[in-house]
Amino acid sequence: MQGVVMLSLALCEEPEDHLQAAAAWSLGQIGRHTPEHSKAVAQANVFPRLLQCYVRTGASEDLQTKVCDVDCITSISSTQHPLERCGSVTLRSGVIG
Repeated sequence: MQGVVMLSLALCEEPEDHLQAAAAWSLGQIGRHTPEHSKAVAQANVFPRLLQCYVRTGASEDLQTKVCDVDCITSISSTQHPLERCGSVTLRSGVIG
C-alpha cells in the first residue's frame, strides 16, 4: 500500500489546502474498500495527521469536511471514530464532545 504512505505524507508536507483535502478524500476511499485497506490506512499513522489538518488555523471547510469523512478505522478495532477522542468535532453523525 505505497499509495497510502504517499497520501499520508501529502497531508503533512503539502502546503495547499485543496491538495490536502484531495489526499484526505483519497485515503477515505481507500480505507472503505476492504478491511485490509482500512488496516493499511490505520497503520500508516494517518489519523494524527488528519487531526492536525482539521484543527489547523485557516483550514478550509472543504478540508475539514473531507477529514471528517475518513471513518474507515471504525471497521478495524473500535466503534469510536479516532477524531472523537480529541474534543468537540463535527462528524457526519453529529457533534461529538
